[in-house]
Amino acid sequence: MIKSAAACVNGRLGELPPEHATATANFAGKLVDGLEADAARAGAFVEQSLAVATEFVPEIGYAKATAPAKEAYRTGQATREMAVEKSGIPEQRLEELLDPESQASPD
Repeated sequence: MIKSAAACVNGRLGELPPEHATATANFAGKLVDGLEADAARAGAFVEQSLAVATEFVPEIGYAKATAPAKEAYRTGQATREMAVEKSGIPEQRLEELLDPESQASPD
């Protein structure tokens, strides 16, 4: 959740030409402050993303990792669903590989 975009940019406003600083502050204050992410919708986008198939590459190699993504694209199903059927990776390991929290972590 963004609580104050203006606070994020205020530290850099002194480095901008005055018209840019004003525009940035107005944009932040009138359009960005108070926005909240729709976690459920974002999660659905992650589930439908073909990019998650890249997580399979270290486990089964590039050629086999593309099969679930191609099938998901062709059928409109989630890549995760196709991976359960097509990848040969055990379901528990798929859950670990496709955990968005661990994918977003730098460790």
